[in-house]
Amino acid sequence: MYADDIVLVSNNEEKLQIMLNTLHDWCKRWRVIINTNKSKTVHFRRGRTSRTDKEFRVGENILETVAQYRYLGVIFDERNDFSANCEALAKGAGRALGSLISKIHNMKHFRFQSFEKLYTACITPILEYSASVWGSKTYQSLDNVHNRALRYFMGVHRFTPLPALYGDSGWKPTLYGRWVCVLRFWNRLIKMDDNRLTKKVFNFDYTKCVNNWSSDVKQILSTLGIIDRFHAKSCIDLDAAKSLMTQHYIVKWSQDVLNMPKLRTYATFKSEFKCEDYVRMNLSKHERSLLCQFRSGILPLRIETGRYAGEPVDNRTCRFCDLTTVEDEKHFLLVCDLYNNIRNDVFGDILINHDFIHLNPEQRFCHILNVYPRKTAKFIVKAYLLRQSVMYPL
Repeated sequence: MYADDIVLVSNNEEKLQIMLNTLHDWCKRWRVIINTNKSKTVHFRRGRTSRTDKEFRVGENILETVAQYRYLGVIFDERNDFSANCEALAKGAGRALGSLISKIHNMKHFRFQSFEKLYTACITPILEYSASVWGSKTYQSLDNVHNRALRYFMGVHRFTPLPALYGDSGWKPTLYGRWVCVLRFWNRLIKMDDNRLTKKVFNFDYTKCVNNWSSDVKQILSTLGIIDRFHAKSCIDLDAAKSLMTQHYIVKWSQDVLNMPKLRTYATFKSEFKCEDYVRMNLSKHERSLLCQFRSGILPLRIETGRYAGEPVDNRTCRFCDLTTVEDEKHFLLVCDLYNNIRNDVFGDILINHDFIHLNPEQRFCHILNVYPRKTAKFIVKAYLLRQSVMYPL
């Protein structure tokens, strides 16, 4: 028979040593052996407070004082910082994501719906392990795994603007999933019997509400505009909270799109935060990749490659026609003479449509991208292949 997972907590050194003495006496009486090699002490503190120099003992054995300790799978840091814990979770989630990718990589026309379900079932639980305790803040290491999954499915490189990836997939940063975990735990605590030790700790934490878990919950609810739930100490409708989180992120996402120069074209045709049709369609990986690059402003056209060399925008002209205009996405899709045959073949009926003819160039560009994603992907694949063959002839 084994007794483990014992945690002693005290607000001063003397009381902790008294607890250890009591534990030692009990174990000695009942002939229970304490593994002092695995037993550690951690001095939790904030600011510039130095670590205690007191030696804590169990009998004659000195317990090592450490900066971090893993307990029930969570790494607790002496400075109350969960960054190390999140990095460990990110490594585990990264391995799980790599395993998932290796299993689906050779599957043609693997749909986004299936990928999303597998990601939610296999990766998200790792990223959100015990997030109800520490999940109120942003941790880049966790977002990196999230972003890697999106980039893989979309078939784009790591310099792809994240607002475009999130906007086209309908995904949000990992922070919002952790907020749900925190609020779910809040509801559990509110409903808990007052005689439970956990509830007593919560009530103490709630009363203090300064640089602690309750203050983090208060900040979340304030951000969502439902701070009255905190003051009333009442349960929160999680579905309504999720909707508020989506609205909160949409505002931030819209600002990010407008503030990112690379997404100047994206902002002209993308106004609604939602999963785009082309993401859910059974396009080939190559079609989805090139269309996503095109929409995100990273397809290697002159407007993008000229930026690498520091050329002024006006000098990034098309080298495949005589119009001497900038080779941007609109020029590539609707104007350049090099792709006339492909354009007529793919968009023939659309280009001669009476309503389409009366649209201005901006409206035509948005109309084709938003209404005909499959045709657009087909055109981009063929046109870009022709462009490459002209630029790099065999």
